[in-house]
Amino acid sequence: MARKKRESKFTRPGKGVDANERKKNAVFRFFELLIRKITRLCILNVLYLVCIFPLLCAAITIGVTLFGISPEVVNQTVFVNLIMRLSFWVPLPVSIALIVISAIFYGPITCGFNFCMRNLATERHVWYSDLFSKAKENFKQGIVFGLLDIIVISSFVLYLRMDISGVSGAMYYYYTALRILAIIISIFYVFMRYYLYTIAVTFDLSIKGIFKNSYIFAVLGFGRNVLVTVISALAVFSLSSTPYIDIFLMATFTFSFCGFLANYATYPVIKKYMLNEKGDNHLKPEAERTPE
Repeated sequence: MARKKRESKFTRPGKGVDANERKKNAVFRFFELLIRKITRLCILNVLYLVCIFPLLCAAITIGVTLFGISPEVVNQTVFVNLIMRLSFWVPLPVSIALIVISAIFYGPITCGFNFCMRNLATERHVWYSDLFSKAKENFKQGIVFGLLDIIVISSFVLYLRMDISGVSGAMYYYYTALRILAIIISIFYVFMRYYLYTIAVTFDLSIKGIFKNSYIFAVLGFGRNVLVTVISALAVFSLSSTPYIDIFLMATFTFSFCGFLANYATYPVIKKYMLNEKGDNHLKPEAERTPE
């Protein structure tokens, strides 16, 4: 009898959800989700940072060296200062081995990370193990995207750092044009990157198909892509340069915030043009099982 009463309590018709209920403002909903998911975001940030840490150390060390950033500036940022010290403290053969391993797994683990960020941004459940299981499932595509990330970023830094002060005449304008072109291509690739990994973990497409759709969405979502890039750049700069707590923020929040923001802002474009219009024929199994 008691069981029937409990069942009738949950099956009794109620007020339900008003179909005409006004949707929350996107900005308010973003911060509401961010606060609700903050614990998972922080833990995923730590796990992701551990996986890419050797590669990140190499990137920061090379960047500081190439751009000639003074020790005084480096010492003001605890996170960068720690990385610089670790880079010179670890023996070179060990550093090279760790960097190579981190570079190989960077793309796949970023696939897993984007899977988690996509699910959190669309209010789906996330297991911490998804970071690694989805990295394994998308390993081949992840390696391609990861190596492309490294190549594009390296090329951008080299062209930006290229010294053309001793060049004059037509060659000066030629190298200046190359530098501007490198900046434009790098920015557009950043826009494409917001979609590359998310499409890879959501749809069963070839690498060519993923690039094609990412290119299209980089154009269709141009406004929101610019907004995400500006906010992410400001967030990274402010969180990494906050005195005394920058190391804590970088370790627990920065990467997750940027990934969560990118997926929250750009997934609606993917949903509109790849789910609503083309259907779910190419969806991966977990995307079919998990409703939005």
